[in-house]
Amino acid sequence: MQDCASHQTAKGACSVSPAEARRIVEALANGVDPDGGELLPPQAVFNQPGVIRALFLAARALQLVENREQARRALPDHGGHPWSELEDNQLLQAFDAGLPLKQIAADHGRSRSAISARLVRLGRLSEPSALEAVGDAKVNSLD
Repeated sequence: MQDCASHQTAKGACSVSPAEARRIVEALANGVDPDGGELLPPQAVFNQPGVIRALFLAARALQLVENREQARRALPDHGGHPWSELEDNQLLQAFDAGLPLKQIAADHGRSRSAISARLVRLGRLSEPSALEAVGDAKVNSLD
């Protein structure tokens, strides 16, 4: 394992990322010392079938945590946040001015599907797929 000095929390505790924890747990589940890569002794508790199954289960759970963190980082800045009246008005003005959906989404820190859904809610579109009917210029600028 890495030296804890480079991974300390504000309170001085050693911090390990989910990716590093998964790497360690997977090594142990495979009967390998996570630091040196040597095989663990056959009598080590890590070589018991129940412990091995538990370690693989823990590794899968840590993978889910990593996936969730990656998905969260991939979200736009305001993804999932409530819309304010001001933001609704800005959205309508931008849409009515003919700005590309991609630009509107970037300006609002939202996904294009969130912009589309909000335009439906605000009555500018009858349904999300109605974007195809608003004109070639906007449709071509969606990507």
